[in-house]
Amino acid sequence: MSSLYNVAKGKEFEEAPDYAKTNAAVMRLMAFAKDYKPVDIGLGAPNYAPLDFMKEAFINVAMSPDYHVHQYGRSESLTHLDDEWIVFVPHWEHYAAMIKMAGAKVKEVLLRPKKDKYSSGDSPSSSDWTFDRKELSEAFTEKTKGILLNNPNNPTGKVFDREELTFIADLVKKWDAIALVDEVYEWLVYDRNEHIRFATLLGMFDRTITVGAASKAFSVTGWRVGWAYGPAYLMNFMKKSIYGATGDNVTPSQVAMATGLERVWADRNQANSYLVEYPKTLGIKRDRIVEALCKAGFVPHVPQSGFFLMADWTGIKSLPRYLVNNATLANRDVEFVKYMVKEVGLEVYSGSPYFGEKHQTVGRDFVRVCFVKRDNTLDKAMDILEKL
Repeated sequence: MSSLYNVAKGKEFEEAPDYAKTNAAVMRLMAFAKDYKPVDIGLGAPNYAPLDFMKEAFINVAMSPDYHVHQYGRSESLTHLDDEWIVFVPHWEHYAAMIKMAGAKVKEVLLRPKKDKYSSGDSPSSSDWTFDRKELSEAFTEKTKGILLNNPNNPTGKVFDREELTFIADLVKKWDAIALVDEVYEWLVYDRNEHIRFATLLGMFDRTITVGAASKAFSVTGWRVGWAYGPAYLMNFMKKSIYGATGDNVTPSQVAMATGLERVWADRNQANSYLVEYPKTLGIKRDRIVEALCKAGFVPHVPQSGFFLMADWTGIKSLPRYLVNNATLANRDVEFVKYMVKEVGLEVYSGSPYFGEKHQTVGRDFVRVCFVKRDNTLDKAMDILEKL
């Protein structure tokens, strides 16, 4: 196409380890897209600036005479060789790599939609994605160190309900395990869905490290600022490891983020507070792209939370012949993304990298879409989808 817009210390390896290959595949697709400059609704970050009060906080910190904020921050391993960690798939593609780099093993438990297939025009929800109770129970053994739970989930936008969380918590207690819970999307929940902090369940605070971040809630994903809390005996392990990682963060962004948090937390109970209004804004963006995807023949799974949605692309009527009903094409989602970038002018992300090593075939029918974009970017994306 002639005119396109843009809308996703250790051992040295002679060959990249398996856990690095998935990330490399994503990077190759990103590099491919750069040659065509499509409308980008794949990259998992807003393409607009944060609110003024966050920018002002960063500027004020940068101008501070306090030397502490311009220097390094201050802050025995939690896991050991052959420990096992349970992870639901689909998940953020780096989880498995992090576990393996620590020397532990990954046990994947698949989240499945309630139906194998949804027809075009259906509006399945991310709540439809759930786990088999027997399969999860059998994943826990005496080798289980813990479960890494992302709630709300990236990339599906699923918000685990109380029954699901209680079932998981009971298994954690039964096997004397721990939970590492990533709740970075806790404030971006839509349609009156309820996010329940895992650590608030009966008996779980003493077994849980909760990880949060303001990067998503404040649309400053590049600041890479987060936090963790939990019982002292678990946090001591994290403090030791964090000390070696603080050189990778920017101290002023930590202080600026704390300033922003103080402001929004003080206003949190007001009807028009940021934590109330911003999710409403994102919900409108989500609904716009969901409608456009449905009209184009995708089957989007409407997310309850987060930046992303998963959409089944296999029912699109205008697919090129080599992609139609080709269930044997091992990299069909990658080929579809290339087709969308090169021929259609719209960038989305392939689904398979989010499904771990064992379940990539399930992910090949899906693409991940990021709807947290400027309205004019979404306008361009919707125009392109209308013509698909």
